[in-house]
Amino acid sequence: HKFILSYLLFFRWACYNILITPEMLIAIAISSTLASIGAAGVPGAGLIMLTTVLSSVGIPVEGVALVAGIDVILSGIRSCLNVVGDAAVCAVVASSEGEELKQ
Repeated sequence: HKFILSYLLFFRWACYNILITPEMLIAIAISSTLASIGAAGVPGAGLIMLTTVLSSVGIPVEGVALVAGIDVILSGIRSCLNVVGDAAVCAVVASSEGEELKQ
């Protein structure tokens, strides 16, 4: 989530023509890390995290509507990858514990 969130933030900065300061980057790193911890694995949480991070650095939240249509597709892809990754780890752990995997 953090990587996609940072791309969306840079997109918003370009739209509003805002100068990026080092303090803003630190605030974004801290707030996006804290927001992503609580929203791991929740479909559609990217927009909520984006509004949280945007408000922490003073960028207007109204611009979230510009990326809302694309985020639905990206959220679905992230959720699929999350499920596949969790299933793969479960299979590896079960195999290392000596269980047979059925197909």
